Amino acid sequence: MVISSILPKLTRAGVFASAALVISLSVSAQDELNPHPANPPELLAAVERADKLVVYDYGVEKGVYSSLEHKDISELRQSLVFDPPQEWFRCACFPMLEIKLYRKGKEIGVISLFDELTIEFSGWSGDARILDREKLLRWFDARRIKGPRDAIEAELESERVDAILAQRWLAAMPADLRPLWPEILQNSVWTQNPAVAPKGSAMVLDPVLAKEYPDVNQRIRSLFSWFGSGSGHWSGYYVWEDVPSQMLLEYSGAQLVNALQGEPLTGAEAEGAVRFFVGYVPDASFRQPKDRTLIAQLPDKLKKTLLDHIVRTGDKDKLEITRQAFQMPDN
Repeated sequence: MVISSILPKLTRAGVFASAALVISLSVSAQDELNPHPANPPELLAAVERADKLVVYDYGVEKGVYSSLEHKDISELRQSLVFDPPQEWFRCACFPMLEIKLYRKGKEIGVISLFDELTIEFSGWSGDARILDREKLLRWFDARRIKGPRDAIEAELESERVDAILAQRWLAAMPADLRPLWPEILQNSVWTQNPAVAPKGSAMVLDPVLAKEYPDVNQRIRSLFSWFGSGSGHWSGYYVWEDVPSQMLLEYSGAQLVNALQGEPLTGAEAEGAVRFFVGYVPDASFRQPKDRTLIAQLPDKLKKTLLDHIVRTGDKDKLEITRQAFQMPDN
């Protein structure tokens, strides 16, 4: 099973100012905000009319490439193969490049190129998607304009890493929850109001997990293990990683501590436990910044066990955060 990829990086907690935010609207909203829809033939006609083009890095006055050659302009026209627009959308971000088109010394249009090779043109109230991205990339490659190729390669590498992390997350998930996970992620609340989505998802999954693990200690340990198997970040992580943390909040501090004692903790259980107790969930949802209610219930021996786990990871930032949260000096 593969986790749905509907959640883009902008859903990482603390990264809501993503430069790749794409806004789509319903048909009724489109009519109001899209008075001049994306019209690829209009752009292509402008390129055909042009006798000069200049490529700029966005926000930089000096062009990175300029040409009066018909061959350059003609090949640009041929490289622009659009996916016919099906819905209104617009990237709420800055373009990486702009291509200004001129005819007889007069500017006749500006093509804006965004990271995923979506296109905006002068006067359009929406964007258009490129169908053949490789064809357009080769036009830039031939002119030693590296930005577009670098952006796409970075995107592909990010997608590769995301897929690996998603599979690790799915493998750590309690087995009876896995069939429900794709449907959980498809709930529109993840894109409309991601701050509240984890709690709502937790409410759906709680009774299923209770049936899978009737024993409270086993149930809590499964959640700590799941919470400890995310992207590895305690800040700036995928917002859906807070589903198990929200499920853990259903238990008292005494129950959480009791579950962590007895059998030795696995690495994932220890990671999830220390991550949870130091308070790294969005907006410190289970405590105010100076509220030490949960941490105060941790016995010193358990604190030492969790701290030793972080020491073994070699992550200096996490170690410093844990020492401060547990109020344990550097010995």
